[in-house]
Amino acid sequence: MAKVAASLGQTPVEFKTEELGAIQRWQQEKGPQDFEFLYNNHQRMIEKAGNRYMRSTQLPKAAVRSDMLRQYIKALESFNPTKGAALSTHVTTHMQHTGRYLQKYQNIGKISSTRTQHIGEFSRVMAQMSDKLGREPSTHELSDELSLSPKDVAILRKEMRKDIVAEGPGGQQVVEQSRALDRMYFTYGSLNPEQQSVMEYTEGMFGRKAHGSDAAAIGKELNISPQKVRAIKKQIWRKVERFF
Repeated sequence: MAKVAASLGQTPVEFKTEELGAIQRWQQEKGPQDFEFLYNNHQRMIEKAGNRYMRSTQLPKAAVRSDMLRQYIKALESFNPTKGAALSTHVTTHMQHTGRYLQKYQNIGKISSTRTQHIGEFSRVMAQMSDKLGREPSTHELSDELSLSPKDVAILRKEMRKDIVAEGPGGQQVVEQSRALDRMYFTYGSLNPEQQSVMEYTEGMFGRKAHGSDAAAIGKELNISPQKVRAIKKQIWRKVERFF
């Protein structure tokens, strides 16, 4: 903290006061300026908390960094200074989830290639049809598009949408992201900034407003055309499919 404070021309006490104020405002408003201040000044803390996971896995480093960022966001959301633990301790505790996340995907190559291809194709077609229709396609619409039986489509849909209610930090109930979204988080770190922004506004990541398949709304947020948003989404899905 002393080095960070010195780089900003502040005393440690002054920096801690500004840091706490930024955390409290971000928890309430999710303002991008507060998050940028916190993230920029917590880089060393994040790296220290997650460095062992970077060294111990054979998964893409971008994927590890992406989940470290996700855990950092969760730590900020649940941090309560009245509990007594320092922010660095709280972030380190949350980073343990990255270890469990990496264990989950460490043997991803053992998944049946046929099943993986079906899931990847289902995800791609689902995204394209949602953009085209402005809503999630029905089982029979997907069945016609994929040349699969409605029963097979239902099984794939269940695989992609198997949400698990889990106990979150502080006791609140949270819903685990669907497997499709989990795969997108895994890919997030390897995307370029424009692709990351589109993903953030699509899924409501990192304090962004979630617009789902509304390409026009996402384009308005980023000052780009809906057509370009759809093209970027296709680029993202190609990267997701490359991992899975």
